[in-house]
Amino acid sequence: MAENSLFLKIKVIKKVIENNQNKSRRHISKRICELINWRQLNGKLKDAACREVLRRMNEVSIIDLPRLRVKPSQKSRRPKDRWKGVFKEKREVIEESLSNADTHG
Repeated sequence: MAENSLFLKIKVIKKVIENNQNKSRRHISKRICELINWRQLNGKLKDAACREVLRRMNEVSIIDLPRLRVKPSQKSRRPKDRWKGVFKEKREVIEESLSNADTHG
């Protein structure tokens, strides 16, 4: 019985990939999670875990994922230089405080 369920899920996965060849792997994994109702205890989709499973299935030729995108379709939400220098300054203060601390209390 569980074997049939596995084959059905693989068929769903292959169909989603086939219908979304121009979409990102993230989009595909979210769609698969929605269809098979793969969720965390908090109700969020397990799309990161799904992407890992898809990647492994792709490696052993069970499925054929679209190629990884070279350039992301959207601008990154994390500005690369936003925190540059902030952590360096804080680290120096922390290191100085630790070197002056009495560790033998």
